[in-house]
Amino acid sequence: LHEDLNEDRFIDAVMGNRVYIPSIIALNKIDRLGDDEVEVIVRELKKRAILISAKNGSGMDRLMDEVLNKLDLIRIYMKPQGNPTDYDEPLIMKKDSKIKDVCMKIHRDFRNRFKYARVWGKSAKFGGQKKGLNHKVEDEDVVSIILD
Repeated sequence: LHEDLNEDRFIDAVMGNRVYIPSIIALNKIDRLGDDEVEVIVRELKKRAILISAKNGSGMDRLMDEVLNKLDLIRIYMKPQGNPTDYDEPLIMKKDSKIKDVCMKIHRDFRNRFKYARVWGKSAKFGGQKKGLNHKVEDEDVVSIILD
């Protein structure tokens, strides 16, 4: 070991069987605190905490983004043929998912009846681009599955 160690780091190195899982610190009821109290909390936790208020909804978007990031998940918004995009209930998928994974999550028959997909978002060069089953989707892509 070629580093300055504390007791916990030494035990981790010797045991070799420690597994650390991702964690998030979320502080609720932030609406009850004053600005000075919030500054003290942020300073003490070195900006690691996400300050939220479940009552008025502040900070919830940041918390959701952090949860998805820590768990390596992405949001896919579905656009049924001839209907508007459903931004209210995204399809939650693992990072590096492909269109075939989206089809299987919706219904296993979708993969067999798949003709093509239209994709809007980061993974497409232009909006509404036609893609096949092996196209990798990215966070907040909009996908419309076209079936035979």
